[in-house]
Amino acid sequence: MIKYWIHIKLPANNYKMKTIILNKLILLFFITLMSGDKLYALQSDVNEPDVTIVSSSGSYKPFFPSITKLPNGRLIMVYYWNTSHVTTTGGKIFSKISTDNGESWSTSSLLVDYTATHPGLDARDPHINVLSNGDLILNFFTGKWNNGYVQSPYQDHLIETRVAKCTDGTGTNWSDPVIVPTNRSSNATSGAIIELSNGNLLLPTYGSDNNGDSKAYIHISSDEGINWTEGIEVTNEYNAEGYNEMTLESINNVVYAITRPSGKIFKSIDNGLSWEIHSSEEHKMHAPDFLPLNNHSLFLTYCKADNEPLYKDRTVYGKIFNPSLNWDENPEKIIYESVCTNQDMGYSTSVITNDNRILTIYYQSGCRNIIGGTFSEFNEWGIDPETLSVFESDFSDFNVIVYPVPTSDFINVLNPDGKTLTIELYHLNGAIISEYQTNIINIKIDLNNQTSGIYVLKVSNNKQNKVFKVIKE
Repeated sequence: MIKYWIHIKLPANNYKMKTIILNKLILLFFITLMSGDKLYALQSDVNEPDVTIVSSSGSYKPFFPSITKLPNGRLIMVYYWNTSHVTTTGGKIFSKISTDNGESWSTSSLLVDYTATHPGLDARDPHINVLSNGDLILNFFTGKWNNGYVQSPYQDHLIETRVAKCTDGTGTNWSDPVIVPTNRSSNATSGAIIELSNGNLLLPTYGSDNNGDSKAYIHISSDEGINWTEGIEVTNEYNAEGYNEMTLESINNVVYAITRPSGKIFKSIDNGLSWEIHSSEEHKMHAPDFLPLNNHSLFLTYCKADNEPLYKDRTVYGKIFNPSLNWDENPEKIIYESVCTNQDMGYSTSVITNDNRILTIYYQSGCRNIIGGTFSEFNEWGIDPETLSVFESDFSDFNVIVYPVPTSDFINVLNPDGKTLTIELYHLNGAIISEYQTNIINIKIDLNNQTSGIYVLKVSNNKQNKVFKVIKE
């Protein structure tokens, strides 16, 4: 341990100057602590998961988890089940349900299994999300493997992405998966489908083109996931880097995408039809994942390989991503780090629980062979848990009260100053439900036709906006 001794002579009779100097020294101290390669900022032990969700059984182990929240407030997670990260044995996809905000989990339910009908066909890398109408949507890919990553053709393509839906809101009854069309031999997916404000769905995929270059793409569905377009390239001229996993999310009608391995950020201002670079800075990472928080920030998790070139020991990191800020303005923090070495691990995704926490789940194959989860509080990330908005500086001229929370029928927006307000109600996935503009003092918003769950209410005047969390029981 290195110790620093600093001797400073403070002004003798100037209390204000003393306070300024001491505050700057404290700030400098924390900046120094955060300037290292790793940050241990979460309250929980980063070497131990807070909850074990899935454990191995015999030679079989869990991989590639994904999590979201059902319309009834329960959590659902899906995962890949096989003997290895890649193997000639066909893998299966299972799900689990939690009714207590992720503290305990149901037994596993089988969702996808081709081993009987198509021996050796691997169904893997599932991702799940909930749509604004309450439907669940699942994307995964299939392929056959010979030796390691060497593929053999199945039907028309080496690798195919597939999409299934559950319309009962429970995660129990699923449609037959549809194959997403592509003109490439390899079309894998590792990132959740998102829903835009216009109702279209975007599906992230990746794979080699006809020249052998690995690129990232999106497919669009305008009929709730039944039919899909062929891939639209996201990474454009930045092709030499071998793009793989990609995550998508929309903020204020701009879609952002971040990709492995470079961590470069792309954006689309026309609902995914065309793409441009947002930030060409490189932040090397595995399997990034976005979780929407409010109208200007996303919670981003990703993994970084500490053991290169084997890409093992992928420590799980998190940070707040705000596209209007520089990358380093919100520090990254370690969520989970293995005490073992040479570990195949990571691929994290997150969800907001009903008790106002963030649950991040991940897998570790090696000394633990589990899917684990870590809880974190909003204030650990600089987020106000009462409003789900990043701390703002001054709302003294913007007096608005929203009540009651939770509610079973109506939300009241009290506007005591009688200012003209724009009020927008959103699903957590960013889809807008309703919009009002009014200057009346007591505004009543009807939630009777909305399902139970968490919603976001944005209230803005011509200068500022506030974001409130609304809970419908």
